[in-house]
Amino acid sequence: MAEYVFESVPEGASEQLPEYHREIYRVWYELADDGRPDYAQFDILDFWAWVGNLHLVEVYTDDIVYRVYGSNVADAMNWEWSRQRMSEVREDALSQILPWYRRVVDKGAAHHQVIDSIAVDRPLRWSRLFMPMTWRGGAAEMVLVHCRTVMREDSA
Repeated sequence: MAEYVFESVPEGASEQLPEYHREIYRVWYELADDGRPDYAQFDILDFWAWVGNLHLVEVYTDDIVYRVYGSNVADAMNWEWSRQRMSEVREDALSQILPWYRRVVDKGAAHHQVIDSIAVDRPLRWSRLFMPMTWRGGAAEMVLVHCRTVMREDSA
């Protein structure tokens, strides 16, 4: 697997993100109000411009559930995981993916990642912005993920 970036975004530092992530980060950060926003604050209309590129993910100790799997991402990956447990659709990838989500939840901070796709039949590279949210007053954890494909150096 190729080297990849997975780093915390300093609080409020949208200028350190690629331009295509900056506005959605700003909207999320304003909802956060000195912490993580709660899902109850989430209004899809605030994120409408990005909805096809968003995942809304429930994060558990040993699994994740894609409540929403963005349609643009689903089309690019050739699979639809909305309302699916990762352990049921790609158990082989769970051990790779779960630590990213756990890190975002445990640190309570947005993270940016650039990584080659886990889809073996497509040479995709993704830039993803992970933004933590609480759910049900903090009883559960969620992560909002904005995904964009970016050019791979080896695909030219």
